[in-house]
Amino acid sequence: MAVCLALLAFMLVPVLSLRAEEYDIPDTEGYFGIYVGGEKAGFAHWSVKKIKAGKKRKYYRFTMEEERTVKSGPKEIKETLSAKANIGMDLSPQTLEVKSKRGSRSTLIKGRVSGGNASLTVQFGTQKPFPPRKVKLKPGTMWSVFAPLCFALRAPDPAEKAVFSRLLEISFTVRDLELTAAKQEMSFQGENITAWKWTDPDAAVTIVLNEDSDLLIYSEKNKKGIETKYISEPEEVARSSYTYEQKAAMDAQKNKKPGKKKPGKDGVDLEELLADAADEMEGQVFTMNLGKISLKAKTPEGWRPLPMMQGQKVSGLRLVCGEDNDIFVNIFFAPGTQDGADTLLEDVLDNMEKGEGDIQNIERKTEIQTFDWDGVDAAGIMLTFISSNTKMKTCLYAVAGESLSVVALPVCSEDDWDDYKDDIFGILRSLSIE
Repeated sequence: MAVCLALLAFMLVPVLSLRAEEYDIPDTEGYFGIYVGGEKAGFAHWSVKKIKAGKKRKYYRFTMEEERTVKSGPKEIKETLSAKANIGMDLSPQTLEVKSKRGSRSTLIKGRVSGGNASLTVQFGTQKPFPPRKVKLKPGTMWSVFAPLCFALRAPDPAEKAVFSRLLEISFTVRDLELTAAKQEMSFQGENITAWKWTDPDAAVTIVLNEDSDLLIYSEKNKKGIETKYISEPEEVARSSYTYEQKAAMDAQKNKKPGKKKPGKDGVDLEELLADAADEMEGQVFTMNLGKISLKAKTPEGWRPLPMMQGQKVSGLRLVCGEDNDIFVNIFFAPGTQDGADTLLEDVLDNMEKGEGDIQNIERKTEIQTFDWDGVDAAGIMLTFISSNTKMKTCLYAVAGESLSVVALPVCSEDDWDDYKDDIFGILRSLSIE
């Protein structure tokens, strides 16, 4: 089910008790996944709330919060945007405040409309604001951040051309585009729907609305032809590193019947060793990138979200913890037999205990346990070891699939173990051999 401007269909036409140009919009909110150049870059959360100021004055408070990561050469730069605006009952702009940050650079834009003119003030970082500049507005012009939402809320007639008018605040200009609608039968988030695709002659802007005028997709191309696309998504998907379709595929895989477990040598298997993982982790695998943990794969094209690794040669996995601390998941591939998981794991442990690398001491918490992992032989063990003078905890396991894969998880310091173990165990439980 698409997360859109739900419940607005019956509210998008003028209400008889209001003036003809006014709209009665219920308090609502939603999420967009943000895609740049075809790759997931971040998410946006928007909201609309009716404000009553005194007995007569009413207006809408629009908000938009964005987070995205963009590439600048070999580097990745985090961008954030926080915008709020007062917008009239007739969907006309009144006030605006936009705070944006790109890396260490920040910008603050404030705007106010009076007498058909917008007065704009721009401030970079801690510098003094530039003197206000006025821009003449046209009827229907909207603050750039909220223009796509307001276009949808106005429910334009597909039989007529519509003007998409935005005030580009940073350049003090108004940009008008004449859009034409084309009817489309399309699949959107698992449903076959009828939609209207609004585009200008140069296809610089595309707005896709369903029959209820919910905003499904907004996309815009820059001068270099790079497309930035906002797609309406459920919150869980929008905040994640994958698309709706990837999430649906993972859920389908997750719901497959698990293989029968084999007891370990001492009657305990790895599933029991992972019993500390909370039940709510089920179905939440690879969604844990809410400022805490996410999982990426290293491919020939660079680091990519894990769902994109399908069909690609993977040389390693990286568990990203926060912004500055990367926890590496080392994956080794070696040919072997279906019965060799515990043997290969023992060989890896022997090498670790010899002090190879920066590992100085290993304490075995359990014996190696053999078990069935999604229909194939596997073995696992819980360890505590000393690495770079820091006591670490990890779960090491091997799976005997088409090739033997040994996965070592240098999880985190012992002090942080309780904070991260549920997330780590949830990922371990979900991994399967294709």
